[in-house]
This record gives sequence, C-alpha cells and structure tokens, in this order.
Amino acid sequence: MLDKKYIADYISTEFPDLKNTGFNLNDAEVSAFSENTLLPFLIYQNTVDSKNRIIELYLQENSASIHFLPFYVAVGFYRKAVNKALTAQRFKTEKFEPGKKSVRYNSSICSITGINFLNRTIQLRSGISEHELLFEDDYKLKWDSYKNSADIRERLSAFAQLDNASHHNIFTLPVLDGGRNHEGVILFSSVSKFSTLLRNLRVAGHDLRQHLNIQTASFAEDAIKLSLISAPRTKNQPVTVLVARNDSVMAFNHIIEAGKNKIDHLNTIIIDDFDELLKIWERSGVLDERISELKEIYFDRLGTVMKDIYLICKNRNFSVHEWMAKYGIRSEAWQVTPREKIVLDGLDMPEPLISVKRMTDKMLESIQTSAEHLLHQWKELGRNNFCNGQTIRQIGHLYNLRDKLLSFYKPETFLKLNKIIDQELDEYQRIWFSNNQDEGLIQQTRDFLASQNISGGNLTDIRHIIAQNNTVLKKIVFVTNNTDKDDRSFFESELALVLKETSMSFCTAKEFLQIRETNNDLPDLIIYLSWNKDVLNNALVNLLSNKQVFLVNKKSSKIIINHFNKSVAGLAGISGTDIKYNLLNLEPPSETSDKQDNGLIALADEAEFFAETDDSADIEDISEYVHGVLNFFNNDTTKATKKGVKTYFVFFEDGTHVEWPENKSVFYFEDHAEGEKDSVQKEVQHLVTGDLVLLPKNRAEMKNILKNALSQDEKMASSLKYDEEWRKKINNCITLDHNETDQFRDLLIENGFSISSGTIRNWIDGETIQPHNFKKLLLTLIKMDVIEDEMKERYLIENRTLKRHKIMFVRSAVRKLIFNLKGIHYGEDGIFDEKLLNAFVDHVDIKPVLGIYIK
Repeated sequence: MLDKKYIADYISTEFPDLKNTGFNLNDAEVSAFSENTLLPFLIYQNTVDSKNRIIELYLQENSASIHFLPFYVAVGFYRKAVNKALTAQRFKTEKFEPGKKSVRYNSSICSITGINFLNRTIQLRSGISEHELLFEDDYKLKWDSYKNSADIRERLSAFAQLDNASHHNIFTLPVLDGGRNHEGVILFSSVSKFSTLLRNLRVAGHDLRQHLNIQTASFAEDAIKLSLISAPRTKNQPVTVLVARNDSVMAFNHIIEAGKNKIDHLNTIIIDDFDELLKIWERSGVLDERISELKEIYFDRLGTVMKDIYLICKNRNFSVHEWMAKYGIRSEAWQVTPREKIVLDGLDMPEPLISVKRMTDKMLESIQTSAEHLLHQWKELGRNNFCNGQTIRQIGHLYNLRDKLLSFYKPETFLKLNKIIDQELDEYQRIWFSNNQDEGLIQQTRDFLASQNISGGNLTDIRHIIAQNNTVLKKIVFVTNNTDKDDRSFFESELALVLKETSMSFCTAKEFLQIRETNNDLPDLIIYLSWNKDVLNNALVNLLSNKQVFLVNKKSSKIIINHFNKSVAGLAGISGTDIKYNLLNLEPPSETSDKQDNGLIALADEAEFFAETDDSADIEDISEYVHGVLNFFNNDTTKATKKGVKTYFVFFEDGTHVEWPENKSVFYFEDHAEGEKDSVQKEVQHLVTGDLVLLPKNRAEMKNILKNALSQDEKMASSLKYDEEWRKKINNCITLDHNETDQFRDLLIENGFSISSGTIRNWIDGETIQPHNFKKLLLTLIKMDVIEDEMKERYLIENRTLKRHKIMFVRSAVRKLIFNLKGIHYGEDGIFDEKLLNAFVDHVDIKPVLGIYIK
C-alpha cells in the first residue's frame, strides 16, 4: 500500500500550495486525502512531466473524485501556467545549498534553503533546525549586509506589490495571455453534468468560470460550434477546457478543425464514463470497430498529437483493463484500494471483512436448486421459442420466485405468485405449446409449485448472522431483489424482537450500486441475499461496511468465491503499489513493510473450501438474458414486413417490460438534446436501445403537476388555455365512441392529412405535446370547419411556446433526479419552482430501454 507520510512530505515540499486549493461543492469541502490531495497531485505530476500515458482511472462511483477529475486536470494546467508566468518575471521557485544565501532570523544566522512563490514561503536552516516562514512574515527577517541574499529580498519586495490578495492561492497570481498557444484539455462527458458541477463548484473559493477559458462543442447537422461559457475576459486565458458530449468522442478531428487553429494545443484528453461506452458498444455489436477507431484517433497518436489520455471508469468495472490488454493497447491503471483508503484518509473503522456463508436449511437449499434448474430450462426454451415475449414474462416470474426463496417472503404473497404463474402456464400450454413442444417443462413447473412447503424464507440463517455480532448493530442493509412490500413488512416484523435498536433498509442489487454513504454513515452489516457480478466487484473494491455477508446456497458460494479469487488476481495488475508510485513519478520509499499488501478487503476463512468451477453464466441477470434473446429474434423477425397495427414490446434494463401500440407517444430524456427543436417525446416505434424512458407512476397526476408548473406563469397560463382549446374543438367533433374516432380519421385522410385513430386520441388527451406537421394539421382542421382561420397563428405560437417550456421543465426535473443519484446537487436553476420539480420526479420512474420486439 502507499506510504501516506512519505507522499504527504513530498507534496508539502514540491506542491505546497495544494493545501490552499481546496475543492468545495455545494458548500461542502472535499477533505479526504485520497481525493483532495493525492489525486490532484497525480494529475499535476503527469501534466508537467515529459511522459505520455494512457491512464485508466478507476474511481468510486458517485464520489467527489470521479466528478472532479476534469477540474483537477484543469487546475493542474492552471498551476503550470502560473508557474510559467512567475518564472518569466523572475519569481521562480528555487532551492539553495546551505550557506549560499544568508539572513538573520530570531537572532540566528540562517541559510535560505528555498523560496516558493506559489506557496509564498521561505525555507530556512540554522544548524539542525529548519523553519518555514510565510512571505507576509518576512518582517521578522534581518537582511543586514548579506549581499548574497540581496536578490531574494528584491524579489520578495517586487512580489509583494504584485500579490496583494487577502487569500493567497494560485488564482490570485498572474498568468500570461495565452494568445494562440492555449494549453488544456478536451473532455468528452455529459455537458449538462459538467455545467451543473461547474455552477456549484468552488476551488480555493474561486469560480473557475472567472479563470479558465471554458467552451462547449455543440453539433448541428452541418457544423460544429464552439461556445464560450466562462466569463468573456477568459477568452485569452492560457488554459482551456473544451467540453463535448460523450458520444462525440470519435469527432475529435472535426472538433479541432472547428476551432480554426485556436485549440490545436489541447493535447490532453479525458473520456468520462469510458466503461459505460465500452458496454454500449459491446451490446450494439460494434466494439471491435469502435476500439479500432479509438486507436487510430487517440492511442496511436500518443506522444505526437496527444500528451496524456485519461479514461474514467467506475472502480468496480476493473475488467476494462483486461479489455485494453486484449486489444493491444498499452495503458496504465490507477486505483486506490479499500484498506489503502482507510490509511490514506485516516478513517476510524475496524478492518473490513467479506464472508460467504452457505445456508444451513438443506430442504430450502434443495428447493432453491430446483427453482434455479427450472429457470435455466425456461431460459433455454425462451431462446428457441420467443412467443411474442411471453416466455420472458414467465422467466421474470421465475426470477421473482427465486428471489423470494433466496431471501424471505410472506406465505400469502408466495401463494399469490404461484397462482399467477399457474394460470399463465395454462395459457402458454393452450396457445403456444398445445403439442407439448415444451417437452414437459410446463408440467414440471406445475409440479414444482404444487410441492412447495411454505416456510417464510431463510429467516433462521439471517437471525444467526445477526446474533454473531458482539456489538449493537445500529444499521443493517439487506440487498435483495425481492421488492414485494408485504414480504418486506413481514420480514421486519419477524426480526423486530432481535433488532429493537437497529435501523433496517432494503435495496435491490442494482439500487445498491447507486447508494452513496458517507464514511460516518456506513452500515454496520450488509447481508446480501441477491447479487450479480457488479455487486461482487463493488463489495471487493469499495468501503461499504465493516462486515459484508453473502448468504447463499452451495452452488452460489462456489461461484462467488471463484469470482473473488479471479478478481483479486486481476486487480494485482491495476492496484499494485509499484504501479501507483510509477504513475506518481515517485521512487518508492526504501523501506515499505506492507509494499506487497494489495489493500483489498480480506475474504474471511471458510470452514469449507471449494474447488475451482466455471459457472460464470449463472451470474447472468435477467437484463443480460433478455438482451441476448432480443438480439437473436429481432435479427430473425423484424426484417419481415408486418402489416396492420403493430404492438411494441419494450423491455427495460431492470427486467420489466410494457406493451405499447404503434404511435404511442412517450416521454424520454436525451441528455445531449438542448435546442428547441429537440423534443422530450417520441412515438414508441422510434425508441432505440439505451433511450431513457419516463414511466409515470400515475399518468394523470404527472400531467397535472406539469400543468401546475406552467400555469404559475401568466404567459404560460395563456398558452395552456389556447393549447387546450384546439384539442377540445377536435373532441367536440367526435365522441369517445371508437367508430366516430375512425370516421374523423377518415375525414382527415380525405382532406390530405394521414393519421391513425390512436394518434387522434393522443392529441385530445394531451399525450402529444405538439403533433407532427402541426401547421398542416391546423390548415386541414380549418378546411373541415373545426377551427377558425384567424386562430391558426395564435395556436401555432402558443403551442410552440408551451412546447419549449414543457421540454425545459421535463429536462430540469430529470436532470435533478439523475444528478441526485450521482451525488451531485442540481441546485436552483432559476426557472422552475424546486418543489414542483421534486413533485414531478416523485411521480416518474426512469428506465433505460434494453430492447424492443415488434408483434
């Protein structure tokens, strides 16, 4: 592990101004040594050195460091620019041999051993005593007639006239006009996330928009536009930060061209969420192609066009390093390990441990094994018989059943789920497998359900794990994919007697990855009743609790221990001590007792050791399975032309799905969309994998909140009135009778406007913010005497205004939700009432589209 004292002493000598360069987000100071000192030092060392590196940065999800990295790089460049400016004015940081420069201090003759204009300190030595004096205290020095130090005195006097700020840090020092030789960084990230952070961030009390030339790249159909978002006076500052959307990473050459020779010197690249990009490319089947492009644009130009390339990843996605090696990319990796973080940040917590406990109830274990075997068989059936997505629905039920068996359940809810499954099995048998194409699987499933002995789950082992703790448990987190509220209430009541003073909370495996606890609020115990590969990696590389216990059956325990062993071996190539010292450009200290300690959390000794096994496929969760099945069946079936009204099965990352008719308008969120022409609605047939869809928990309530938000403004209230008016006029021409809607549709078609009946209902119900070809629609309605000619322009203008504000509101609300999950406070945007934004967020779920199947 790294030696904190050794590194801190070096930083205090070579980078002493860092202590005055605090990073503050939303008035909260980042104080952890690993985040506010070590990582900025790493970045600065690589900014000023002559080496060229591709550095994978594995940082804790939702931590300050993963958000601040671009700012650390920018401040590193700014410090370099300040040092250059000071050197140009004779204010160069220097060291001197003892006796070369003399001065009197505290009645003793001292040697001046160093002077640091960035940190504004003088280093003195008298015999074996060493002193450090601030510039502002130089009146304590007696220069007498020491001619050898006259130049020091003169420079201090000149610097005092230059440096008259009350709070001394690098931003109170001058920098040279950058002219056409800007240095800096191009960041590929979420522009809205960067802007939000920038708005709420202060470095040494300063707003970076006043000191750095910060620009954004926006993409139109025929051009790339660079826009200054920092203060106008920063236009000629020597340090530039250019931010472009994450999915434009392949447009580097075009971005440089758009700068018209002004940004040619931006030779440091940061790719945010690099691990997520790889995941998207892999799922889209273009990973090889994209890696080849990255090599051509970036990696192969390292040392010529590129100085350094930073690839930001979540620390649990450390397998990216293997991918880089697989593609022959020579990169280096940085990762601070959990126990190393305890030492570096001075955390007061006991040695963390991970345990894998095998359940003791052999009957329940046998039932779980049978359930998992059935699940495996249904997966195989679903790969060959899609049945318009119905097999996936059954597989989802079996995942739900398995999650109950792995954790806890109220007997009544278990019987209710069994009944639902049994009823649907009848339907499957009748519609899809009437000739026993399922090879008896449906009957096996019925027999399994009928044989269940209702026990309530694994309560005995859970109580035993809790009882093994010698101290009072203040907080326990249960990780379980069983989201049934009745089951959770039942479980809490069962444990109430043994956990009188304990706070209990539940989260799914996916939700657990989003939790961001402070080190002072970590749970005393985490019991994993559900898990996946991400959860295993997360447990291994992050400080999550003093004690983590996986309670699993025999097969799962083999898989988990095998995965941990392989992961620890892989992490040796990422988090080794020598690797980190090399990246810091430091020689390791000569005596380091724990140099070979990997700093990872230890896996507690188990009574039973397991042979190596390769059951990695069993780590597959439902989203991975669904993705693979959809890929196969979509490639096979969507090429055929499907006639009539289509039904779209939209599957989401969490394993759920919905069935929507063609032309159904849904809200979605695209972080990169900014212009008025960009909508927040799509018809279902235009959705693609990865789209973030907003699913209202109560559609009427969500629409009401949106209406209330807009009606607070007098002009918006007027726009709402006119927008409702043309919709009502259409409704007045028809009734709710389906046939009359079809008749109205036919009249529209006769008058040259082709549309479906479902779309007309969307207009009337306000589901569609603005119809396609709205102007043409209004002209058609005039022709049909539905609306008056003189109202056409009014309807157009008011609808356009309303659309713009609805889009702004939805974007603000969704960003607020997404950023909160990332640990970023969105703050006031000065446009919408925060209570209404919160209310809207409370009434929607945001789910990424996993895949779509057309029936």
